[in-house]
Amino acid sequence: MDEITDFVPGQDMILLDLTTFAAITTEAGASLGDEFASVDGIVAESEAIIVYNSIDNGLYYNANGSEDGFGNGGLFAVISDEVFPTVDDFMIRA
Repeated sequence: MDEITDFVPGQDMILLDLTTFAAITTEAGASLGDEFASVDGIVAESEAIIVYNSIDNGLYYNANGSEDGFGNGGLFAVISDEVFPTVDDFMIRA
Protein backbone atom coordinates (compact mmCIF):
# COMPACT_ATOMS: atom_id res chain seq x y z
CA MET A 1 0.00 0.00 0.00
CA ASP A 2 1.23 3.48 -0.88
CA GLU A 3 0.85 6.67 1.13
CA ILE A 4 0.16 9.80 -0.89
CA THR A 5 1.28 12.98 0.87
CA ASP A 6 0.82 16.64 -0.05
CA PHE A 7 -1.85 15.80 -2.64
CA VAL A 8 -3.56 18.86 -4.14
CA PRO A 9 -6.81 18.07 -6.00
CA GLY A 10 -7.02 19.80 -9.35
CA GLN A 11 -3.23 20.20 -9.46
CA ASP A 12 -1.75 16.74 -8.83
CA MET A 13 -2.58 13.56 -10.77
CA ILE A 14 -2.79 9.94 -9.69
CA LEU A 15 -1.59 7.84 -12.61
CA LEU A 16 -3.07 4.33 -12.85
CA ASP A 17 -1.36 1.77 -15.07
CA LEU A 18 -3.62 -0.65 -16.97
CA THR A 19 -1.17 -3.51 -16.40
CA THR A 20 -1.80 -3.22 -12.65
CA PHE A 21 -5.43 -2.09 -12.72
CA ALA A 22 -6.54 -4.45 -15.48
CA ALA A 23 -10.28 -4.24 -14.69
CA ILE A 24 -10.36 -0.60 -15.85
CA THR A 25 -11.90 -0.32 -19.31
CA THR A 26 -11.15 3.39 -19.78
CA GLU A 27 -8.63 4.04 -22.56
CA ALA A 28 -5.11 5.22 -21.76
CA GLY A 29 -4.86 9.01 -21.57
CA ALA A 30 -8.49 9.40 -20.54
CA SER A 31 -10.22 10.22 -17.28
CA LEU A 32 -11.83 7.38 -15.30
CA GLY A 33 -15.37 8.64 -15.83
CA ASP A 34 -17.92 6.40 -14.13
CA GLU A 35 -15.21 3.90 -13.15
CA PHE A 36 -14.44 6.18 -10.17
CA ALA A 37 -16.63 6.78 -7.14
CA SER A 38 -16.29 8.46 -3.78
CA VAL A 39 -18.10 6.84 -0.85
CA ASP A 40 -18.55 7.45 2.86
CA GLY A 41 -18.17 3.93 4.16
CA ILE A 42 -18.65 0.54 2.55
CA VAL A 43 -16.39 0.46 -0.49
CA ALA A 44 -17.29 -3.05 -1.68
CA GLU A 45 -20.88 -1.97 -2.36
CA SER A 46 -19.76 0.48 -5.04
CA GLU A 47 -19.91 -0.58 -8.69
CA ALA A 48 -16.89 1.61 -9.53
CA ILE A 49 -13.46 0.09 -10.16
CA ILE A 50 -11.49 2.81 -8.31
CA VAL A 51 -13.17 3.93 -5.09
CA TYR A 52 -12.16 6.65 -2.64
CA ASN A 53 -13.45 6.18 0.91
CA SER A 54 -13.68 9.52 2.70
CA ILE A 55 -13.90 7.76 6.09
CA ASP A 56 -10.38 6.27 5.98
CA ASN A 57 -8.92 8.34 3.09
CA GLY A 58 -8.27 5.06 1.30
CA LEU A 59 -8.13 4.39 -2.42
CA TYR A 60 -9.43 0.95 -3.33
CA TYR A 61 -9.16 -1.16 -6.46
CA ASN A 62 -12.54 -2.85 -6.73
CA ALA A 63 -11.69 -5.32 -9.49
CA ASN A 64 -15.02 -7.16 -9.08
CA GLY A 65 -17.16 -4.07 -9.58
CA SER A 66 -20.62 -4.83 -8.20
CA GLU A 67 -19.82 -8.46 -7.32
CA ASP A 68 -18.95 -9.43 -3.72
CA GLY A 69 -15.43 -8.68 -2.52
CA PHE A 70 -12.57 -6.96 -4.30
CA GLY A 71 -11.31 -9.84 -6.45
CA ASN A 72 -7.57 -9.33 -6.82
CA GLY A 73 -7.95 -5.73 -5.65
CA GLY A 74 -8.25 -4.02 -2.29
CA LEU A 75 -6.75 -1.00 -0.57
CA PHE A 76 -3.82 0.27 -2.63
CA ALA A 77 -3.16 3.78 -1.29
CA VAL A 78 -4.03 6.18 1.51
CA ILE A 79 -4.06 9.93 1.06
CA SER A 80 -2.50 11.30 4.25
CA ASP A 81 -4.03 14.76 4.01
CA GLU A 82 -7.78 15.15 4.39
CA VAL A 83 -8.45 16.01 0.76
CA PHE A 84 -11.12 14.61 -1.51
CA PRO A 85 -9.90 13.54 -4.95
CA THR A 86 -12.33 13.69 -7.85
CA VAL A 87 -12.47 11.77 -11.10
CA ASP A 88 -10.44 14.58 -12.72
CA ASP A 89 -7.47 13.75 -10.44
CA PHE A 90 -6.85 10.37 -12.11
CA MET A 91 -5.28 9.47 -15.45
CA ILE A 92 -4.92 6.09 -17.14
CA ARG A 93 -1.65 4.80 -18.64
CA ALA A 94 -1.23 1.74 -20.85
